[in-house]
Amino acid sequence: MNSAEQVRERLQQLQVDYGRRLPERIGHIEGLWRDFTRGSAGDPLTTARRLAHTLTGSGATLGFPAVSAAAAALEKTLTDLIDRNVASEDAPVESIDALIAALAAAGHAPVSRSAEAPVTRVPESRRGVYILDSDAARGATLAEQIDRFGYAARTFETASALQSAASCAPPAAVVMETQAEGFVPPAPAIHISDNAEFGARLSAVRAGGKAYLMRPFDIGQLVDVLDVVTGRHQADPLRVLVVDDDAALANFAALVLQRAGMIAHVATEPTAVLQPLVEFRPDLILMDFNMPSCDGLEVAAIIRQQPEYISIPIVFLSTETEVAAHLSAKRAGADDFLTKPIQPERLVTEVASRAERFRALRNLLVRDGATGLLNHTAVMESLRVEVSRALRTQAPLSFVMIDVDHFKRVNDRHGHPVGDRVLKSLARLLQQRFRKTDVVGRYGGEEFCVILPGAEASVAARIVDEFRSRFAQVRHRAPDGEFGVTFSAGVADVRDHPDAQLLLEAADQALYKAKNAGRNLVVLGS
Repeated sequence: MNSAEQVRERLQQLQVDYGRRLPERIGHIEGLWRDFTRGSAGDPLTTARRLAHTLTGSGATLGFPAVSAAAAALEKTLTDLIDRNVASEDAPVESIDALIAALAAAGHAPVSRSAEAPVTRVPESRRGVYILDSDAARGATLAEQIDRFGYAARTFETASALQSAASCAPPAAVVMETQAEGFVPPAPAIHISDNAEFGARLSAVRAGGKAYLMRPFDIGQLVDVLDVVTGRHQADPLRVLVVDDDAALANFAALVLQRAGMIAHVATEPTAVLQPLVEFRPDLILMDFNMPSCDGLEVAAIIRQQPEYISIPIVFLSTETEVAAHLSAKRAGADDFLTKPIQPERLVTEVASRAERFRALRNLLVRDGATGLLNHTAVMESLRVEVSRALRTQAPLSFVMIDVDHFKRVNDRHGHPVGDRVLKSLARLLQQRFRKTDVVGRYGGEEFCVILPGAEASVAARIVDEFRSRFAQVRHRAPDGEFGVTFSAGVADVRDHPDAQLLLEAADQALYKAKNAGRNLVVLGS
């Protein structure tokens, strides 16, 4: 069973569980109403109204629209009694009894499947690249270079052989070192040529060409184009923190967002929202407006008091339709106010559009412009967060410092533009080699760093050493020919250095030892 099917089953089970618990929840409201009519101590009427308010929001969302309608009518009447401070002996017992009976009947209505959100599937990028080159040796060399950037390349000397293979295993892209008359590539094609004339380029376009590179070209240029035409680098899933004291509604929203390809973290206790803010690092907060321990306005104000969260989108969900409530939410720092019940399609659209804008703006602040990796400030903040998490959970964590060997020589001999391409190639390979859970950043200049949660230093050192060997085989192109570059690295373990600054210094010292020992080495810090 794939993940989409699992989420769909969980959504259906959530609806079944909600329907099964409805009689108990409605019975609780009825019991509170009886307590009020008997003059019991406490404030049973206020509690009953809060429970009715919860059903108003969750019923239609979870496939019980009749429950929402009946609960809304009951909530409105109970609110009126509370506002008028009606005594128990003066309460309209028959009227409230009828509303509760209508609510109970609604709980037995058939489930509406409209609550299920459509699946948004992002096709997995195929990494197969076919190379058409009548020069077998040249094609093999190119394939070897492409493979080091995470693609699986196959070479063909004739168009017919390539076409035959594509009928069984379609490639993600075709690199054409040799042009073939009348050949229609089975995938987006990248043409490589010595001919810069317009006619040659026009022929390539008419043959399905998506890019046209002139020899000699740098391998980084070709990989850049491959990344684009194959759609290989899908953006990381959007991260949404769902805050709602109603666990059923919170889990439903989370599952709807997960079906749309997002990652959702649920917090049913608003007073515990600060920790997931730090460790989960959401792109958006989806929060219930009315919560018993503290309301959404108060939680939003606490979040906005912290400079690092001043711009994170906060979207409220509530049954409130009054303009005054919406304006209060905006004044508290909310970005939008969505009314329950909300259709899953709209929930996904509203959340995704705001989260994507926030991520784009944040990336401008936290990403290095040249390599696309996290910049120095962002990676150091990530290190503090990951070290704190590792110490709290007693989980392994390693930190790696990487420095390109003799980089000044590269710039002096080949020029800064070539040096920039070397750094970009290293950054791309780092992103490809390490896990999504690892944090890769540019420390500064030709220095990079990697945070590996869950990895002991010995494991991290082995992985980095394998990567070091792979990078040393990549050929970089300059006007005066091709050349190779190496790097040195130092690795430190949080168990030996239980502090972010100490861990950084230990990895830096290990890197210094690698440099002094002759470079092109990985040294494990003590």
